[in-house]
Amino acid sequence: MESITVDSVISFFTKLYKGISSLDTNSLLGLILAIGFVTLVLGLIQESILNANTIITSLFVGAVVYIYMKYTYTSKLEKLRVKNRELRTDSILDDLCMGEEVRDKATCDNYKTAKTNFYQISNSLIQRYNWKK
Repeated sequence: MESITVDSVISFFTKLYKGISSLDTNSLLGLILAIGFVTLVLGLIQESILNANTIITSLFVGAVVYIYMKYTYTSKLEKLRVKNRELRTDSILDDLCMGEEVRDKATCDNYKTAKTNFYQISNSLIQRYNWKK
């Protein structure tokens, strides 16, 4: 059996520090939540509040709820994704007016002005709506 040396411990903690410091915020938050959850479960088991039956039952119920929610809302979410994709796509005038050679410059200028006005009005309405809440 290999003995643990000071150099191997220092190397381990150096690698651990580099790994943790390179994580983005979402991964770091997930890691902290996972460690907290495991600590909570271990504490509950140690205090005899939880046992194997409750853990297995909780996992089974969680899986059933997940499958039910996924089955129920997958089609609705897919429809919303498609609708969002359709709303984000550029119009034909965007494609025609963005090129180098524009046939009708006056129409494109009017379109760009109308589009700018639309976004300004939309943003001001959204700001008013949010201020009233």
